[in-house]
Amino acid sequence: MDSSQNGSYPDFKFNEVYSEDSSLQYYTLCLPRPLGPDDSKRIWVVWIHGGAWRDPQVTTKSFRPALGLLLQHEKIDHIAGFASISYRLSPYPDHPTNPSSPGDSGRSAKHPDHIHDVLAALRHLQDKYGFGERYLLVGHSCGATLAFQVAMGNWESGSEKEVTKPIGILGIEGVYDLVALVEQYKEIPLYEEIVTNAFGGSKGVWAEASPASGAYDMTWANGQLTVLAHSSEDELIDEEQHTLMGKALKETSSTIGSRRQRQDLVLALAGKHDEVWEKGHATAESIVTAVEHLVEHADSYSAEQ
Repeated sequence: MDSSQNGSYPDFKFNEVYSEDSSLQYYTLCLPRPLGPDDSKRIWVVWIHGGAWRDPQVTTKSFRPALGLLLQHEKIDHIAGFASISYRLSPYPDHPTNPSSPGDSGRSAKHPDHIHDVLAALRHLQDKYGFGERYLLVGHSCGATLAFQVAMGNWESGSEKEVTKPIGILGIEGVYDLVALVEQYKEIPLYEEIVTNAFGGSKGVWAEASPASGAYDMTWANGQLTVLAHSSEDELIDEEQHTLMGKALKETSSTIGSRRQRQDLVLALAGKHDEVWEKGHATAESIVTAVEHLVEHADSYSAEQ
């Protein structure tokens, strides 16, 4: 479906394919208005869904509640476009209604397949729409893991065109330290099962893949903003993940002269783990906060370069 064929906006594009290896390698797109010269001052918002790297029920559609609110928001003029990325999933053979099968290439992914797909989608979007670094990468739960993995780098082979990293990342109810997550919930085998299913059994791999181990002062030179958003009502991911990531960001924030190059913000949300995207309000307001900050500080950041 392409609503722009009728001259109407917002324009929604579904199932935009970025790779043909799997039916899950696509993104959905929304343009609030026709693209034009003023978009060079606007921000793109790119969403990465959660779902424990494996849940077929959590898809690009998870962004729809927030998107509906954002399209009606008074700050919509700051946003050039929206994209929601789908990526290959890890096996889930015991899913109650949609179990995976070994022959399904879209549901047999292992790290780094997930992040490779996200990078491929970003590469496709940047090539097609030319927004470069002017985007806010937003992830929920394991989507936040993937968002920060983009800033970590070191996932691409030399034969691939390098993805331009975002100027801002917003993590919502994120998973940031896989080793600490499994240790904290060691009395609940499901957590280790999920991590092993997506990353294998090596704790060394878990540590290397964890955003809390990122050297962002070395790998994310153009980073202007991080936002860590977490609800104390989250019943699945404890605040420890939020705290560990905040500490890691503080330790890896480079400076220009006496000023910090990147701003690291913290937002307190309300709602359970999935409610923050299911209801949309918490996600939408977090995005507005991040976009406003990027727009308001754009001139001062440019002056520091």
